Amino acid sequence: MVALVLFLKNFFRKTIGIDIHKTKKGYQYNPSINYLFSQLRKKVIVNTNTDLIIDGGANEGQYGSDLINEGINFKSRNVWSFEPLNKPFKKLELTSKQHNGWKVFQFALGDKLEKTEINISNNDVSSSILQMTEGHTFFSPNTFNTGEKELIEVRTLNSFVTELEPYKNIFLKIDVQGFEENVLSGASNILSKVVAIEIELSLQETYKGQWMIEEALTSLRQRGFLLLSFEPVMWIDNGAMGHVNALLVRKELLSQLKLSSNVTPYKA
Repeated sequence: MVALVLFLKNFFRKTIGIDIHKTKKGYQYNPSINYLFSQLRKKVIVNTNTDLIIDGGANEGQYGSDLINEGINFKSRNVWSFEPLNKPFKKLELTSKQHNGWKVFQFALGDKLEKTEINISNNDVSSSILQMTEGHTFFSPNTFNTGEKELIEVRTLNSFVTELEPYKNIFLKIDVQGFEENVLSGASNILSKVVAIEIELSLQETYKGQWMIEEALTSLRQRGFLLLSFEPVMWIDNGAMGHVNALLVRKELLSQLKLSSNVTPYKA
């Protein structure tokens, strides 16, 4: 019975974006956080007239594929995906070729132009220029650095100023395993075009020297971005979290989003 309930909960979460909860009054349901987050992201992209989505830390193209599944048209809203590692980049390149408007680059994003080494994880989405800490192992005990390194090229978004000239409203997604602050530092000259940011932030130190959530949100607020929502990324079954995705919008555009809700909040 327990296995069946778990299967059904997972099925409904993935297929129609519904979470099922057991309460004193029986089983109740409400939209899952992941589903609501994706729908809010879509509303932000559409209502800010985004014409370019920058996908920093693309891995095999999962983020771009998610956007397509959510109904984002790449012909009217181009996507640039950045992934430095050879193995996932090959898969990213194959996936992107199936869609007009999806451009890929085999670079890491950072705060300076350089060639450096990246630490390879057995789970390549966790590979990072920074060293993994015990905090990462706590939240993901089956993930570890293999000891292998790969030479990669790092570019800044500032170095693409000329290529970015035609675009007016940029949605910037950053998921770069602790290197988020570096990416934003290297985007200072194009940040005025950025209408919204989706960024992975850490509640615990999972990579040495990374930006922590408190200082990241303060810095983003000072840059003019208002926090809209969180989505859990790395957590364990007692509810403790290592990472979240944060969605922020330039504060002067908030009224443009036309946010409203007819969802009854879940109550236990």
